[in-house]
Amino acid sequence: MVNSTLLSEIVKSDNLKIVPFRWYHPRSMDLRDFDLAAYQNLEDFETSLRYYETEPFSFTAVLGGKMVACFGSHEMWDGVTESWLIGSEQLNIVPITLTRMCRRYLDVVAREKRLHRMQITCDTKDKVAVRWAIALKFEQEGLLRKYGPDGSDFIMFSRIYDERFVQS
Repeated sequence: MVNSTLLSEIVKSDNLKIVPFRWYHPRSMDLRDFDLAAYQNLEDFETSLRYYETEPFSFTAVLGGKMVACFGSHEMWDGVTESWLIGSEQLNIVPITLTRMCRRYLDVVAREKRLHRMQITCDTKDKVAVRWAIALKFEQEGLLRKYGPDGSDFIMFSRIYDERFVQS
């Protein structure tokens, strides 16, 4: 479990709060089109969500009592995580606040887990996700052709950390 000191390092807003992620949170969100398609089209999506709930760095962002995003970092092996986000249409209400919070979140995860790599994938057609990945300081690595469950192309992004960062 993530302690309150780390949570206060991540959240610096009176309006936006984060709570531990629960697998059923996306059900009560007004999901963005790309996130809704993933939820509906992947047979084992709820199984993945139940697993993500067990990960210590999985949260739901809440604004004014409404869930606006669920996010986390799945540890693939020591030093490497793959981060994920399920967003609602309400993300656009607080884009700057949420972006800053997510940057702090990513830095805390990298430091606490002593990462050398964090990665994400984005559907090439999801222009908002691609722009947000860049705003979160991810670097594009390459095109994953026919990667999506529907055969769509995805982009692999990463954040690489050196030893100085993970030791601080």
